[in-house]
Amino acid sequence: MTEYVLETKDLTKKYSKKAVVDSVNIKIRKGDIYGLIGKNGAGKTTTIRMISGLASPTSGEMTLFGSDNLADGRSKTGTIIENPAIYPYMSARQNVEVQRILKGISDKEITDQILDIVGLSGVGNKKAKKFSLGMKQRLAIAIALVDNPQFLILDEPINGLDPSGIRDVRNLILKLSQEAGITVLISSHILGELMKIANCYGIIKDGKLVKQITTEEMREAIKPQAEFIVNHPDKAKAVFKELFGITDMEVQGNWIRINEAVDKYEEIKKCLEENDIIITSMTKINDDYEEYLIKLMEEGEE
Repeated sequence: MTEYVLETKDLTKKYSKKAVVDSVNIKIRKGDIYGLIGKNGAGKTTTIRMISGLASPTSGEMTLFGSDNLADGRSKTGTIIENPAIYPYMSARQNVEVQRILKGISDKEITDQILDIVGLSGVGNKKAKKFSLGMKQRLAIAIALVDNPQFLILDEPINGLDPSGIRDVRNLILKLSQEAGITVLISSHILGELMKIANCYGIIKDGKLVKQITTEEMREAIKPQAEFIVNHPDKAKAVFKELFGITDMEVQGNWIRINEAVDKYEEIKKCLEENDIIITSMTKINDDYEEYLIKLMEEGEE
């Protein structure tokens, strides 16, 4: 049985009778890195604020860790919404210490442990105001980790970061997921980066969740293909079948389209060349997952 960290049912938020979030149904499995994606103003932050308890739903229901005891579920959740909430004139260590004390955690060693996890152990005594934006994001995540959350919610964590800052935050999120087993919800409109770490997506448009889809389901929906024009099609067919187990292919003269194993595109190319098969043309088709998600963001579900 699938274990869900978060489930929402018809979650709705209205302001002046206008639905900013409209009947949203989200299911986040334990261990997921879930990307909530949409354009600015689509309703991502409002959804996260309701999940976090910072805004009250107009209607709808939700459960955290399989329970409608939301206070208990939120005690297992770390949240960063919009700008990192840090004290600029305090050091990284002091920022984490303040949170530790506020949470009533007596173990003082946890501060240095968390700074090490987020890669800030070497600058623990440096004032936060002197940090780059990427370092501030990592410090904000450190603060969110103080009470050992099982669920981490990050609202636009890479927005405004330079490439190295994006890389650092991305690697930290992967580390928390893979090594600490933390389930992560990330809202973002920067698809290229989000797709490097997320395994499930919720696409929100004008307050409505138009689709929820896993990476595996997206591959099936897109059905990536590759086309080759070669000088020896029969020999190429044998390579596809014997070396890659490909049986789903179409052949017309020197033109071959394969409908599976497209993720091995470069390896296939190399094998064809090693078998003295001349490739005059090779093209990937329907393999642009980012374009697929952008279309859902802009046009909604067909």
